Amino acid sequence: MNRIFQTFCLIFLLSCGSSKDTAIEFESPKKSIQYMDNENVEVKLNVIGNVDSISLLLNNEITISVKDNSANISSDKLILGENILVAKAFKSGENIAKKYLLFEVATKHVPNIWKPKVLRKIPHDEKAFTQGLFFYNDKLYETTGERTHSRLMMINPEDGKVLNRKRLPDQYFGEGSTVWNNKIYHITWTSGKGFIFNPETLEQTGTFNYGKHSKEGWGLTTVDNNLVMSNGSDKLLFFLPKAMQFYKTLTVVGDRGNQTQLNELEYDGTYIYANVWMTNEILAISPKTGRVEAIIDCSELLALEKKAQNNPMSDVLNGIAYQPKTKTFFLTGKNWEHIYEVELKK
Repeated sequence: MNRIFQTFCLIFLLSCGSSKDTAIEFESPKKSIQYMDNENVEVKLNVIGNVDSISLLLNNEITISVKDNSANISSDKLILGENILVAKAFKSGENIAKKYLLFEVATKHVPNIWKPKVLRKIPHDEKAFTQGLFFYNDKLYETTGERTHSRLMMINPEDGKVLNRKRLPDQYFGEGSTVWNNKIYHITWTSGKGFIFNPETLEQTGTFNYGKHSKEGWGLTTVDNNLVMSNGSDKLLFFLPKAMQFYKTLTVVGDRGNQTQLNELEYDGTYIYANVWMTNEILAISPKTGRVEAIIDCSELLALEKKAQNNPMSDVLNGIAYQPKTKTFFLTGKNWEHIYEVELKK
């Protein structure tokens, strides 16, 4: 369920479910206080009226033990960004009072700085407005944008030659892509519609919709059995791919605050990697907490590409593919002449 919709439902339910003789108020935590991700949060409740028990639910899924109208929430149960607490009072098994509270969690963690070490480069179509890049069965797949020019391509990672390609209908602006369950999922920018392809033939086998959860689609990757999508905000949206069912939202937060402009995505089994639109940075993000654990500084890579060509669009870094066999990354950008195979210097 969408976090905003959840909050709306909570406000509605909690505003009309209390007995006139019973009420709950949060003495702490305070909505105005920003907590840090290494802090436990002390909860104190003021309960008016006679009750048998109090329950406390964190983020609609974690039950917190309450004793003497107090509780302690350990830092490992919190998520970065907005957290939701719901307190309920019971009498004779009946819920007679409810109260909710929203509070923010930030981080002081200073991300490590990593740099890519170039191992080799392969040719890349300079007309390709790169939006997505990933490996599957030792082939490199790329999706590109711009209406009438959006396409899905299968590429030989040894020499950069395009082995097969498939154009999207002209009205769609292609964005990120990934593979799940032997199917390619490819999203579009503002249409709220995605396409499913056979990775061997690139024939379209289906479509899916996500527009009610996000007005825009930017990047896409696979994390375990979830499709994870970016939309240019500070949020990563998790979907269960079988029915494209929305699962949860993860807020991406670094020591500089919430990180917006998240673009192309990749997952290497440990971190979600995200290009940051119009910057030289790739973020390494914890898929559990949303914390930015490291920043990959690609300034030298951009300088190398700009030196190789006289193209102002080479300023735009976009495209991350992880090759698990070699544990290397393939990086490129919009309209770049090369794809670079790199290892990360940590």
